[in-house]
Amino acid sequence: MRIVKGLFSVILVFVISIPVYSVLLSYYSVEIDLTSTVTYIVDGDTFDITSGDRIRLADIDCPERGDSGFYEATDALSDLIHGRTVYLDIDDTHVYDTLGSRLVSLVYVEYDPTHYLNVNKALLELGFADVDDYPNEFNPSTWNLLVPKPQTIDYVMFLMISLAIGVVSTYIIIRIVRKMKNMFLSGLTAIKRRSQLSLLTYLSLCMRNLQNSIT
Repeated sequence: MRIVKGLFSVILVFVISIPVYSVLLSYYSVEIDLTSTVTYIVDGDTFDITSGDRIRLADIDCPERGDSGFYEATDALSDLIHGRTVYLDIDDTHVYDTLGSRLVSLVYVEYDPTHYLNVNKALLELGFADVDDYPNEFNPSTWNLLVPKPQTIDYVMFLMISLAIGVVSTYIIIRIVRKMKNMFLSGLTAIKRRSQLSLLTYLSLCMRNLQNSIT
């Protein structure tokens, strides 16, 4: 029985720790849903990747073909990402744009060994795009140009914190369960005692009635 309880405790620790680890990691760095290489630049806010998907940069708008600044914006995006590996945070709310054919994404490329460059933000900073805040999971006002990459020490730290939270939470849960179990057993014992007393009272009354009938 102790082995079963110990195994349950270990499983509960990991069940709690894993989501906590994921939250800590996503809060510190970026959410990456897809990694691919850029094959073609459509315009300043749209491009294609090796998977065959077409990507629409979230919440920014660049000049369309025929508008002033179209070629400058397209060249700027090409300089930033063409032929490079991109890391895509795809919109969890709608996934695709209103056309239903382009993945709405916050796009990152490697800037240096410790940081990613937010491409959406870079185009805004360079003046080639305007904010066009659609109803999705992204909020341009919270974007940073450079986003830190988790380092080995960060992964270890997040793991230790997650396990600590898992252990403490498991301890609290087990204490609560034990307390509820004791309360339940105490209540059940009280009900049994009352039932026994009621039965004894009934039998006593029966004996008295029997004696009275005999006398």
